[in-house]
Amino acid sequence: MAFAFRSKTIAGAVVVVTTVSMAIAGCASSDPESASSSSKSGVSSAQSSSQPSPSKSPIAKPSISSGASAPAGLPSGPVPAGVFGVGAAVTKPACAEPPSNYSPLKVPGTVVKDIDGLEAGTNHGRAADKYVYSASVVNQWLEKPSTQPKNKKIVFVTFDDGPTTKFTGEQLDNLEKAGARATFFMIPPQMRDVGKNMLSRSLKMGNALAIHSYSHDYKYLYHGSAANKAKHISCDWDWAMAQSRAILGSNYFSSAFRYPGGHMSWTNLSQADATLAKRGVGWIDWNAMSGDADAQRPTTVPGYLQMVKKSIKESNNPNVVVILNHDTYGKQMTAKAMPSILAWLKSQGYEFGVIA
Repeated sequence: MAFAFRSKTIAGAVVVVTTVSMAIAGCASSDPESASSSSKSGVSSAQSSSQPSPSKSPIAKPSISSGASAPAGLPSGPVPAGVFGVGAAVTKPACAEPPSNYSPLKVPGTVVKDIDGLEAGTNHGRAADKYVYSASVVNQWLEKPSTQPKNKKIVFVTFDDGPTTKFTGEQLDNLEKAGARATFFMIPPQMRDVGKNMLSRSLKMGNALAIHSYSHDYKYLYHGSAANKAKHISCDWDWAMAQSRAILGSNYFSSAFRYPGGHMSWTNLSQADATLAKRGVGWIDWNAMSGDADAQRPTTVPGYLQMVKKSIKESNNPNVVVILNHDTYGKQMTAKAMPSILAWLKSQGYEFGVIA
């Protein structure tokens, strides 16, 4: 298998597109992100024939301000009580529940006490205040390197599709031993599996708990017109936020959202972006990866590290790096490789940031 990297500026984020050449035809990944982290010419086996395929066409760039601050309307710090539902009673969203493999959301209809470690109005704890950045600001840095902090290299290690008891726990151990931190883009119904203790531990360590969607269902999220996509994506977000607050507390809020498959993979999302912005939310993709969602991913620790090094080099933006990884089931090698990846990033002078 051969990898060819090229960087693209798509919808406000410089992303690395990996073209994969395989000697054995028909090999496909079961990982949802493979549609965007590997070749755009095929559809992953996680997508049925009735599901929309990620597009190869660039998406129109959003308007981005010249300063290193969140665009108008998006929060740049803790959200005060009463804004975007922060501090309110947790109730069931008005729209129908999106598809889910989990039991229906049970909401208390009352204010939920915050778990230990959560800073009110954020997706992190106070330990992260010195190195937390909004998704919109990070996207801006990727789009316009001239707006990046001077004389500083920042890496955002991210994990999608969790949390899971085994692999999220192993990654927390890796981060703690390395003195690093990360942003976990979660599927909120899965938080019920890991319990509050692990989530509280993650917050106290300085990590951020962001949202990756309630359903992670490509057909539901991306089928049909732009208006239909906006309707379903905003509904999915509302359910994801309600589920998150039912577990993390009424004061939880995340301005960071990662589209399943990546924003880069889909067309006609401007209306969806606008509906999310009204909720105080901005999206973030990535410009580097460990390759753990590729159809034929690396099989050794050195292979994972080499993928990270090469994708950073080919991104043409080595001073601000957002690395895609996963902490869901079957990611044993990601957990094994992470100590080497974190050690190398530290040796290169990177500071670890998280995305609010």
